[in-house]
Amino acid sequence: MWRKFVQNAPSSYANSLAVMDWKSEEAPTVDEVAGQLRQYEESLSSSLVLAVEKLSREFQQFREDTSYSPPVWTSISAIRSKRSSAQERGYRGYTPRGTLWFYLHDHGEDMRKWDGKPTSIL
Repeated sequence: MWRKFVQNAPSSYANSLAVMDWKSEEAPTVDEVAGQLRQYEESLSSSLVLAVEKLSREFQQFREDTSYSPPVWTSISAIRSKRSSAQERGYRGYTPRGTLWFYLHDHGEDMRKWDGKPTSIL
């Protein structure tokens, strides 16, 4: 009968009940076992609830601490970054000559007068 009771018990109690082994003359009544289980559940659930609440608070604090908001881009020239427009336009993949050409062009240089001349003259 005990084995059937343990097999039909909820999984949260089954492990605890499975380790209980009484001799036939010392077997507690169903009311005594139910009382022991209630006491066991109360002692576990209260500490478990407190632990879960504490963990939830810590996780929420962690999420707030690690949340990232990208900086707001502004068009005010005094606040904008000091990178050259060649860098802003993404000319990093070009050769040094190409980067120099774009830099000079972006700063108002007439590149037609330099067409075909070596980089050292630029």
